[in-house]
Amino acid sequence: MGFFRHAGAYRGPRRRFDSLTMRLVAALGNPGKEFTETRHNAGWRALDRFCTLWPGGEVSWTMDKKRKAAVARVSDDRGDVLLAKPQTFMNLSGEAVGALASFYKISPHDVILVHDDIDILLGTARLSVDSGPAGHHGVESVIAHLGTKKFPRIRIGIKPPPEVPLGPGAAFVVGRFRQEEEALLAPVIDRVAKALVPLLLGRIEETRKTLAGEG
Repeated sequence: MGFFRHAGAYRGPRRRFDSLTMRLVAALGNPGKEFTETRHNAGWRALDRFCTLWPGGEVSWTMDKKRKAAVARVSDDRGDVLLAKPQTFMNLSGEAVGALASFYKISPHDVILVHDDIDILLGTARLSVDSGPAGHHGVESVIAHLGTKKFPRIRIGIKPPPEVPLGPGAAFVVGRFRQEEEALLAPVIDRVAKALVPLLLGRIEETRKTLAGEG
């Protein structure tokens, strides 16, 4: 049996799905068309790509206004997976992630974050487990609301090469990728999307190899 069993339109809050283990994949970013192609929204792009890997058709998204997130659902052999894009803006991401985890009784250990990282070189991505936010305010917010840092995170590098001036960090992360950056980003987004499959099944080493392009 393949990874995915089905995906369904999310039809509003249900405290439980008919599943073995409920997991949450939350991609961090900023809402609004003006932020769609920005560096801070690399996580959203990876989650969108992940959705295209599901062979059964289009994954349907809806807005959970109470928990401040766009949400969708897919299932695998371990149960249901709730996909989420917090709509709180980056620095308050924990409000949405914490609310979703609380409502659906999802353990923090079953939460996966996908986000950009200015400390990692563009063209690469890393898996971190049980590590601090390293200055990323969105991650900081999630850790604060979950009460732990013991959950996996896929960090998508957006740091430019040394010869390219970084400029002010706040302005850089909400800036758009240049054409030459997009060429480096595209294969990484694809690897991140594929790496979520083994990560959801708890296969850490396979996840790392996929992120490194070794899978």
